[in-house]
Amino acid sequence: ASVAGVPLVLLVLAIGETPRHYLTNLALIAALASAGWLHGLERARDDRRWAVAVVALVAIGVVVALRTPGTPARVGIVIAVALALGAAWLTSRDTRRMVVVGLVTLLAAGSIVFVSAASKPLGTDRAREAAVTEVSTWIEANVPAGDTVVLSPLLAYELALKIRDDHTPLRIRPAVGIVDAQLPMGLSYYGKNTVEVPLAIDTALRNVDQLDVYGAELLDPLMAEHRPTLWIDGAFLSPGEAPTSTRAMLDAATGTEAAQEWTFPMDDEDLVITAWTIDPATIAFDTATTYADVTTIEALIRLLEADGGGQSAATLADRIVVTPPDPRGPALLAQLRALATGTGPASPAPSGSPAEAVP
Repeated sequence: ASVAGVPLVLLVLAIGETPRHYLTNLALIAALASAGWLHGLERARDDRRWAVAVVALVAIGVVVALRTPGTPARVGIVIAVALALGAAWLTSRDTRRMVVVGLVTLLAAGSIVFVSAASKPLGTDRAREAAVTEVSTWIEANVPAGDTVVLSPLLAYELALKIRDDHTPLRIRPAVGIVDAQLPMGLSYYGKNTVEVPLAIDTALRNVDQLDVYGAELLDPLMAEHRPTLWIDGAFLSPGEAPTSTRAMLDAATGTEAAQEWTFPMDDEDLVITAWTIDPATIAFDTATTYADVTTIEALIRLLEADGGGQSAATLADRIVVTPPDPRGPALLAQLRALATGTGPASPAPSGSPAEAVP
């Protein structure tokens, strides 16, 4: 059952989703896999080959846990101890030994829970909680009741719950874009229409073949229909890091003004929340410019080159303003522009900077 569950894991990774949509599947797999492990341990009592196989599988599981990014080593070690003790318990015929090992196994299981809770990034949780409290309080005090407030993806749900009694929350997130080199801008909305006027482009959080795109053809109708008077945007930024492409897009728009900014320090970076007031009668985005960081430009080069290149690459390169500014920007834009003719300079070194995360 564990092996049969591998396609499910690959599916989750491929579509960039968390496993929350597959809880039933995962529960069935866990139940069947547990039965298989118990059967294997029972066989290991009498067959040395089964014992070797079980030990090898446990060792592989521990190595994978220890080498997985973001997994505390302590959790992997405790899991290894729990599995080893569980194997000893099931393969032993000594009643007293079984009781002792069973108690130790329960202690190890409790340790997993404790270590997992202790390893949570409490600084991030506290910063998010403080941000929701302060920003929602500011909105209540400064935005007329009944007005519509745009919420970017970060903290959108938490803020919406706080302000929904007196204000109308409108969550606006970038649309999923895919590369099609034959289109005028080289981009289309996933399963939908052509991207006609890209205002800001970012790399997608998990999917290497997709991009996050704010397009004027999507934002303009939303602004006209809902007539918001405030836009709240948040981002995780390293101390001193320049603004994101979304902030640059809002700063360049007509009819918007940065009204307030909050910075909530965390362990290695800051949670920065910015509020822009919006004049519904005059709001207009800068349709001549596309804002993107160097990581996004690298992704555009990779995807457009894989799709054969074309004039759309040069069209994008002529529109893009590198945000935040980066000395590698001109070379990357030249490489992107060169895809229009199929020849260009050697690829510059990768940026190494991760794309910003969206909850």
